[in-house]
Amino acid sequence: MNRPVKFFLIIAIIAGLAGCTEFPLVTVTSTSPLPPSLKGYELYSWRDGDNWYFTLITGTNRTKTLAEITSQDSIIEEGGWVKITVLGLQELEFVLERLPRSEQILWVDGSRFEISQESSIIALPPDDIVEQVHQYSNQKGLNLQIIK
Repeated sequence: MNRPVKFFLIIAIIAGLAGCTEFPLVTVTSTSPLPPSLKGYELYSWRDGDNWYFTLITGTNRTKTLAEITSQDSIIEEGGWVKITVLGLQELEFVLERLPRSEQILWVDGSRFEISQESSIIALPPDDIVEQVHQYSNQKGLNLQIIK
């Protein structure tokens, strides 16, 4: 292997390791538990074509931006900040499985946003999906509330 290739390979490995210490790799099928949150978690959903996306994010007092909610990246910071975006009901259930028992989840409907463009994107899925998420949350001992 020539010197420039070795150099770039070493830099890539170091950069990857540095990133792992701040933002551990998040995978949908990971079984590591998510941290408890003092303000619970917020759940957002939106539709893109025939697909429903879900973002679970640490609860705070601030309003989240549309870009923050709908970005496809997922992170879990060492300090407890969680933002996980998944596609579909099955992947959402994998994420909910990782929450501590009795954790509060507020599922936020788009009508909570002041900007009309955002309120038309963030929405609750059809009632059958909402009911499935509600039942699954109850089975896992989670406190799911829908905020309209």
